[in-house]
Amino acid sequence: MIQAKKSKNIGTFRIGGEEFDVYIAKSEKAKARGFQGFNSVPEDEGMLFVNSEPEDVWYHMQNVGMDLDLVFMDEDMKVISKKRGKANDPTPIKESGVM
Repeated sequence: MIQAKKSKNIGTFRIGGEEFDVYIAKSEKAKARGFQGFNSVPEDEGMLFVNSEPEDVWYHMQNVGMDLDLVFMDEDMKVISKKRGKANDPTPIKESGVM
């Protein structure tokens, strides 16, 4: 569940009983930028990438100065998988059917 917060690009997201403040990345530019240039982010904050329909996606951690957990969800907002991205790793992290 996403609830509007301070601006149209910030929301609160609940998953597995935990609540996170998230930046909502809808545009291709925001998705491409992601957390590049960041060296840290609080444990209860993150970024939500929104797709208009399920897609096969891949992300990399190049220019991201911290490890991140990537949680992939389907169109019913159920977790497909959770993967760990390592700081500055250019290796693609892939998943199919992501919403």
